[in-house]
Amino acid sequence: MIVITGGRGFVGKKLIESLRVSKAQFVSLVRNGSENLESFEMEMPNDPSCKSLLSLAAEFNKPIDTVIHCAGLAHGKLPNASYQDYERVNVSLTEELAKLALTIGATKFIFLSTIGVHGRVSNQPISESSLLAPYDDYSRSKLNAEQRLVDLFEGEERGSELVIIRPPLIIGEGAPGNFGKLIKLCSSAIPLPFGLINNKRTVLSLENLVDFICFAKEKTGVSGFFTLADDEILSTKDMAKEIKSSLGRGSFMLPVPKILIKALSFVVRKPHFYEQLCGDLVVDNSKSKSYGWQPTVDSRSTLRITAKLFVNEERSSQ
Repeated sequence: MIVITGGRGFVGKKLIESLRVSKAQFVSLVRNGSENLESFEMEMPNDPSCKSLLSLAAEFNKPIDTVIHCAGLAHGKLPNASYQDYERVNVSLTEELAKLALTIGATKFIFLSTIGVHGRVSNQPISESSLLAPYDDYSRSKLNAEQRLVDLFEGEERGSELVIIRPPLIIGEGAPGNFGKLIKLCSSAIPLPFGLINNKRTVLSLENLVDFICFAKEKTGVSGFFTLADDEILSTKDMAKEIKSSLGRGSFMLPVPKILIKALSFVVRKPHFYEQLCGDLVVDNSKSKSYGWQPTVDSRSTLRITAKLFVNEERSSQ
């Protein structure tokens, strides 16, 4: 039996879709008070603790062998969120779920963290051993959760394996945040000012993330930290061109100097905007591939498919 959290979120929905296709037995834990529960969903206790989660697990009637923890408080989900809010959701819940997994003897605990624990940008490819440099409450809370997990699983002799995945920007159908905003920008016929941006970035297709989660779940010995990404290295300009061309909007980009983009980001009091558009962030995925895993899709095809789906959904909602 597999226990999942965050099953109604961007990653969780795709994961559940995959598990249903493979006819895996699973339970998806949702927030207390959630409406229209599916047959595979169960509400978590109001104040989840190892003890209350154990009582809930007793209702499953099957032993739990894997816990996949995708739930979390991400950027912008809760307006004016304090660090305590991030701590409560991203750290405390993670710790209690891990204690549950260890108590019941689950063989695998998979935690979805963020590449942000290594910083917003980097001049060198980021691997599992790269310098840790969280830059906001979200990434700091994820790093704190990672450290709690390592402390709990360290010296564990009961056969429980810990998998911590650090993904960069995840792209795919229904992607929230910056990727959705980029598609919306590219759906316009107006040329974008990305013509001189030749940075280096890797992203992670949702399909590849779910495939690796399922791979790690099944394969004994796959454990530890994983900086996970697609193989392709793209610039912001490359991604925008790919999206625009797939929508028939033309791929011309205005050759605006990066110094002007940087100045504008400071004028609007969003200095991180420049780093997100022009900074480098290449992720080294060699560790995951050393276990025999390979990405099943490439970034460019995901960009094209997702852009078309996004525009179709926008039209149907009008």
